[in-house]
Formats: sequence, structure tokens, C-alpha cells
Amino acid sequence: MVGFLIPSKAKGHEGTLSAVSELADACDQKLRPSFDLYGDVPSKFSGRLKPFRNVIIVIMESVRWKGLGPDASAINARAPTIGKLATEGTLARCYVSIPHSSKAEFAILTGRNALAGIEIRESMKDRFPSVMWSLQERRSARTFCFSVQNLLFENTIGMLRACGIQTCIGPQELLSRSNTRSDPTSSFGESDELLLNGPRRLLADCNDPFAAVYMTLSAHYPYEYPSKYPKDDHSIESYWKSIAYLDSILGKLFAELKGGGLLEDTLLVLVGDHGESFGEHGTYIHNNSMYEEEISVPLVFWSADGRLKNSEVQTARQIDIAPSIADLMSIDDKDYLVQGRSIFRKCPEEPIYVSSFFEGVSMAVIAGRHKTIWFPDNNRVLKYDLFLDPHEQESMDLSESEHRATIQRLRAFDAYQRRIFD
Repeated sequence: MVGFLIPSKAKGHEGTLSAVSELADACDQKLRPSFDLYGDVPSKFSGRLKPFRNVIIVIMESVRWKGLGPDASAINARAPTIGKLATEGTLARCYVSIPHSSKAEFAILTGRNALAGIEIRESMKDRFPSVMWSLQERRSARTFCFSVQNLLFENTIGMLRACGIQTCIGPQELLSRSNTRSDPTSSFGESDELLLNGPRRLLADCNDPFAAVYMTLSAHYPYEYPSKYPKDDHSIESYWKSIAYLDSILGKLFAELKGGGLLEDTLLVLVGDHGESFGEHGTYIHNNSMYEEEISVPLVFWSADGRLKNSEVQTARQIDIAPSIADLMSIDDKDYLVQGRSIFRKCPEEPIYVSSFFEGVSMAVIAGRHKTIWFPDNNRVLKYDLFLDPHEQESMDLSESEHRATIQRLRAFDAYQRRIFD
């Protein structure tokens, strides 16, 4: 991808800092301390909420918003467990950073946009600032990941450890702890049922506060569910059946956690890692489309005491999740820098940036009700009004100056991201 043009006068250390600051201003995505985002910004809740002791984050593989939303009652029709939690908590239509699992996991845990491209730079450092590190160091929390996905794929385990996960338990260890035999669900991992029982015992034995991440798999292509026959296709009907199966597993999981007293004083977060395309705009599965079916996912914040109940559906980004957790758990860490913001504060609306997994295929920026998509290979730019045209069927006319400004803005975002990953 052609990078943002840095002024030639930007030389040396001070020039480099100036150029990076210029890029940050051009895309409005600069890193800032997480505590600055809510210190003086009023809360959406009346009164001061007691901080949670624990947090559980469930990252739901390939669960999209389109077809589930637009509200909790609609979700309830396809996924009653998720719908119930959405009714009792805060529901948001959430935008991904990049529609790819490892990139999404990074954005969720750090509050930073992932880097476009198949190179997994997110796993190449010993440490990235994240809410998990802050919980360890400020709350003495123990951090876990329980995943039925293969953690060696794309060195996901390296990325999780860089994001502050102390104990990573993948499908083979979950299988050994379950004392059952199972054939792999797919080349990506094992059945979601392995998330039951074994992880609960580990959390129950933890005397310290805990922060646990659960990673599911069933809704990933080829869309697995127990009654599926080999002849069943990989259509959207099979996809929704795999979502229903995932929802049933989540119901059992939360009942198990509740029975063990592990949901008391615990913040529960559910979020899709990315959506899934079924030809709505000419593409299938995920990774590169900037259309709603692939880049918007459900996000739920829930607690057993009902303190997070909110009937208004929010709009959020995956990079807002970690700052929101830090807010709800009162983590004051000046060294924790993020690009997101807490959705529980009355913050000004910020732009939403999304990039394709394969570098240079497409990028998008959403501001208010308008989404603009750029295809770098031919410099085509499409703009949609998501309120009047939620299915993105009719692109709007753009002036030459708006076309040029969109490309410049997205180039600035891409260049800034590459600078902060250096």
C-alpha cells in the first residue's frame, strides 16, 4: 500500500516525532493513557459503580451482527443465551479492527488497532500494553486463556502472552483435562464443549482476582454442530445452526460458572471476533470485505447484579473493549496507552477504522452514519449511508475533493499504525 507522505523536513528524532504526531492528528487515532479517557469525563451511570473483582471475556468465533441484531429481542430469536444477557446488560453493535481472529483478539485485549497484513506483528514482541497486564500489576489478578482453537496457528499463543495472559490452555490440554476422546472439529481445533468443566475448576481454585478469556470455534467455517451430516453444505443456514449450537454451549457454560459462584462480582464480556460473508457483496467467509456482514459483531457487557442494564443499543469498536473494562474495574494506569475509549463514558464520537487482513485490499472509515470504503488497487472509493441504506446497496456520489480526502485519511491511518508497531 502506498504510505502517507511524510514532509521532507521531518528529519532526526524530533522530526520523526513531529511526523508521527502529524499522522495521528490526520486520522484521529493517537495513543493516549486509558485513565485520561474517563478521569474527568462523566459516566453514563448515575453514581459511582463499585469496581468488579474479576472479568471473563468470551470471544465468539465468526459471530456476526447482521442477522442477529438490531436489538436484544432479535438476538433472542436465534441465540437466546446471548439475547438474555444482552437484555440484562449493555448491548453494542461493535466494529472490528481487522476481520481476522488473531488481529481481533489483539484489538480486544489491548485497546489498539491491529496492523493490516498477514505478518502477525502482534506476536513479535515480549509485551504489548494491555488491560491484562494492568490487571496483573494493579490488582494482582491471575490471567487465563481457555481456547478450543489451535493456539500455535499464527503464533496466537505468543500474541496472548505478549498481551499479558499468564496461563494459556489450548485444545489438547483441555481435551486431556476432560478425560474424553474427541476427533478434531476441524483443522483449526476442537469442540466448544471442551470449554465446560475443566476451566471452571481452575478458576474456582484461584484465590486471587482472575481475568479469563474463553475462545470458541464452532461458528468458524465449515460451521460445525452436533447433528450436521457430511452432506450438509456450508450455507448461511448451516452457519446459523452453528450459532445456535454455540449459544447452547454458552448457556451451559454460564450456568456452570453461576453454580460455582464465579459470576459473583465478575464482569462478563461477550464479543464476536469478526463477521462472516455469504456472497452479499461478492465475497465469502472473512478477511477482506469492509461490508457490515463481515466487520460488525455483537458486544455484550453483563453482570449478575444488573448494574450494567441499558435498553439503548450502543455503537462500539473492538478497541473500546479494553478501555471499558479498565473503566469498570477502576484501573488507573498512566502507562497503559490505548486508541479506544470507554463506552460507559459520555465521550465524543470517534471515527471507526477497519482494514483488510491482506494488505492493500481494502480499508474503511465510518463517521456517524456514513461509511467510506477505499480499494487501493484501483483507487475506487464508495460511500454508504448506513441509516438509509443498511444493506449497502447504493453508493453515494462523492466529490473529487472528498474522494481525495478519504484516501489521504486512510493512508495516514495506515502509516500511523506502521509507525507505532515499529
